[in-house]
Amino acid sequence: MEQRHSDVVVWGGGLGGTCAALQAARSGAHTILLLPGPWCGGMVSAAGVSAGDGHELSAWQTGLWGAFLRGMTAAEPSGLDHGWVSCFCWRPDRAEALLQGWLAAEHPRLQVLRGMQLEVVQRCGDRIRALEVSHGTQALRIQAGVVIDGSDLGDLLPVAEVPFRWGWEPQERWQEPSAPT
Repeated sequence: MEQRHSDVVVWGGGLGGTCAALQAARSGAHTILLLPGPWCGGMVSAAGVSAGDGHELSAWQTGLWGAFLRGMTAAEPSGLDHGWVSCFCWRPDRAEALLQGWLAAEHPRLQVLRGMQLEVVQRCGDRIRALEVSHGTQALRIQAGVVIDGSDLGDLLPVAEVPFRWGWEPQERWQEPSAPT
């Protein structure tokens, strides 16, 4: 089994995971982004939900989200205002191309490994210290200072045997009117 070490390892290429990997690398950390499939970006690309929740609030168009919207504006010559659920709509493949370009620009601090399968999560106390992943017949163990679960569904939790549950807490716990009783 091949052994590697990285400052930061991000499992999952949802938009949060992709952005976490980008920011870690841009901050100078050696980072590995592990994608279970070929696409990154989750809802804005791979899932085909190409309508963001940012709407027209310019105060929210900062940071990576603002850069993403500006990139999509440049990639969509007819504009982003063709949707009925959001003021911003784009083609998923263009979002994917933008994000992949951002990831490639951070090389060599950021390595992106696609088509990975999560096999083992190694913990020490309450911290995840290493991931074992595979791609076909090749196995890889990556030790990391920081491990981030950037998957859409919290893939690392059950494999790491971390207690978790899906869903909302009952309304009685936090008095949220929309929560189930």
